[in-house]
Amino acid sequence: MDFIHESEVEKDGFDLMFRRQGWSDFEYKSPYMDPNVIKPRWINPPHSGKKYSPQAFYDYFGDNTFRKILRAIFSNPRTYEQLKGSCEEQKLDSYLTFMQEQEIVLQDGDVWRKGSKYE
Repeated sequence: MDFIHESEVEKDGFDLMFRRQGWSDFEYKSPYMDPNVIKPRWINPPHSGKKYSPQAFYDYFGDNTFRKILRAIFSNPRTYEQLKGSCEEQKLDSYLTFMQEQEIVLQDGDVWRKGSKYE
């Protein structure tokens, strides 16, 4: 069971790009230190036997459908039936499994809601 460490995630050069455009008055917080940022937690989630790359969360988050499902769950708890309209079931199952393993969402019966860290 391994946690994801900030040093394992590729630097995106975001702050450098802004400075090149003349933006110097901005505050940059590391997503790993900011409690208001949704972030990955595990490379090897407990009780799953899976191993994710340190970039897996960002790959998922790059998909509009993933973000749509996450936004729906974070706005109000949703049943699986309510979420099914967002995409095909295989993709939905993959997204929900990943979110659950990363402790971003929790499942209570057939209802999906925010993980306790994000309440």
